[in-house]
Amino acid sequence: MGKDLQYYVRAGSLSGYIELVQELGGDPIELMSAANIIPAQLHDPDNMILYSHLGDLLEITAKQLNISSFGTALGLRQNMTTVGLIGAFMCQQQTIGDALKIAQKYTYMHAQGAILDIEPVTEEQCAIKIDILVNQQQRYPQLMQLSIAIIYQMLLDMTGHQWKADSIHFKQSTTDTGRQNYINAYKPKVVFESESDSIHFSAKVLQSKPLMPENLVNDIVAKQFHSQQASNELDPVAVVCHAINMLLPTGDCSKQNIALSLGIHQKKLERMLQAHNTTYRDLLEHTRKDVALRVIQTDDMSMTALALNLGYSEFSAFSRSFKSWFSISPSHYKKTKIQHKS
Repeated sequence: MGKDLQYYVRAGSLSGYIELVQELGGDPIELMSAANIIPAQLHDPDNMILYSHLGDLLEITAKQLNISSFGTALGLRQNMTTVGLIGAFMCQQQTIGDALKIAQKYTYMHAQGAILDIEPVTEEQCAIKIDILVNQQQRYPQLMQLSIAIIYQMLLDMTGHQWKADSIHFKQSTTDTGRQNYINAYKPKVVFESESDSIHFSAKVLQSKPLMPENLVNDIVAKQFHSQQASNELDPVAVVCHAINMLLPTGDCSKQNIALSLGIHQKKLERMLQAHNTTYRDLLEHTRKDVALRVIQTDDMSMTALALNLGYSEFSAFSRSFKSWFSISPSHYKKTKIQHKS
């Protein structure tokens, strides 16, 4: 596999996969094994899996189950919780247009190599278009189905379920039987052999205030911290650290936005952290330190890219922080690690 295909996607993209395959009479464990995906990876929605493995899994599953619209069926089972606390943050924006801008900034965190664009079609209509770099040769039509369906469900969450898109567009072609499966799945018109994989809808929607689905934050936290929920030991500090980790790369990781993503007032966040003998600033530094160390030890990300992903405006600011944490520059630390490996 070429290096240009080494993109990763959050395991949250496969939310509901095991249940759906079982309902359709398949063996999800066997199918995941065939696509080189370890079932345990799905336990944490923030685990990253190879995008190509996800694409392989969806194609293998659709073929094995003889369901040409499997990606669509899986995506339509998902919602705003799929993208984690970024979804809650999107719902707190002033307009759906603003929320979609957050989605654009966030896309690479959820799915590396996925490109989301919002473009005008006519004066009254716009389109959300998605391109995925691992699908450049149209290898993964099921992956495009999944992506379009997830975006569609997110729009439904923000607009209310009475909303309907004008049309759904796919680059792929399909059989007459397959067409009927799509038409049954979507209320809007479905167009095949289109110029883009996209959703077309009224441009007025972009100016609407996004709705916050009921219990959205609770559902996201429950998915993310399932093991802690089971033992009734949910740690609010861990939840805040997770929110910081999710928002850092967007450049919007302020105390106010962390509170917004958790659906609480900033003052309540401060009181909650005070009760646990910590502050937002302490957790911000702790999370940056933890992420920096983990990435340098296990990833090939450049130091500049790492600094930006940690919310620093420039590498020099990150370098100063790193030196204060470990008494060594990040570049020197990484070079030392490489030498120890060789």
